[in-house]
Amino acid sequence: MTALATTTVGTMIDGIQANEGGKEFALGNTVIGGDGRKYVLVEASGAIASLAAGREVIITEPAYTAATGLGGFRAPLNLAVADGERFWAFEKNLGNGT
Repeated sequence: MTALATTTVGTMIDGIQANEGGKEFALGNTVIGGDGRKYVLVEASGAIASLAAGREVIITEPAYTAATGLGGFRAPLNLAVADGERFWAFEKNLGNGT
């Protein structure tokens, strides 16, 4: 895993990750944020409503899609995610992904 903070090497861990020709990250890439939490790049398989604490999502492998559900990860804080958008899901509890 790579350790990084928001906006390092083109990441957008607290928002929607844009696909910008040549700078894309692969779905499933995992990094450690400046807050010590694990972040996984996923693609929404349906709309995910905004929630102040980050809406909990379940990640499906190997496609690395995310949908609302009890999966131990959360969508970015206060952010609604549209179907097909990519974002960095963060682990709900530091260190164990649950």
